[in-house]
Amino acid sequence: MGDKRHRLAAAAALTGCPAQLVNTPAGRIALAPVERRESGAVSLEPAKLEDLNLRELRRYVERVSDRWPISQALVGGARVDDANGAPPQRERGPEWVVVLVSDFFDGVPWLERVYQAGSLWDRSEMGAPADVHCYTAPEFARKREQLRAVRDAAERGIDVLAQPA
Repeated sequence: MGDKRHRLAAAAALTGCPAQLVNTPAGRIALAPVERRESGAVSLEPAKLEDLNLRELRRYVERVSDRWPISQALVGGARVDDANGAPPQRERGPEWVVVLVSDFFDGVPWLERVYQAGSLWDRSEMGAPADVHCYTAPEFARKREQLRAVRDAAERGIDVLAQPA
């Protein structure tokens, strides 16, 4: 019995999936996923924010705000997941996912918004390119439901404008 517990616990640790051992109705021991709570954009500890180069993220949002006033700036991606304590054995996806929301994007073609906002990203300072998403508030509400990267940035990313200076 103890051996099975150790094997199941080791399997959970290897997969990086949060899990717990539970007793089934048949009297067996099984591995069950831990329930995850929905949360909004997170607030990280100061040391973890430094790892993300929050100063440069703010400067990036300011550069974009010179063209379009930004109401919400969410940053997600593999670097933010790392700072949130994600396990190393996972599919990383894009290093940076930036979601910018502004009512002033209305009337500007989507590709033009993304091109201009993406050209302001300082790849050398941030260490990797960014997937930049530029939406009006109604577009953001739709894309949050449709695109996993946008949903993850909204739920687990950081709100650059809400972080203390």
